[in-house]
Amino acid sequence: MICFKILIYKNTSKSAKQMIRFFLKSFIEVLIIIRLYFSKTLNFFHAFLKCIANTAINSRVI
Repeated sequence: MICFKILIYKNTSKSAKQMIRFFLKSFIEVLIIIRLYFSKTLNFFHAFLKCIANTAINSRVI
């Protein structure tokens, strides 16, 4: 799965990469907002969102 993401990332143009980056940033912001609302009541959901956010950040660094 990770190799597949890297192949897609390398084959896209710079403008597409910027769009992907913008989407990931906005997606992470939404996750943070959701996490702030639900972290006190749903610890599992909180951990799940944290995992997704970390994955998105790691895929952006490549």
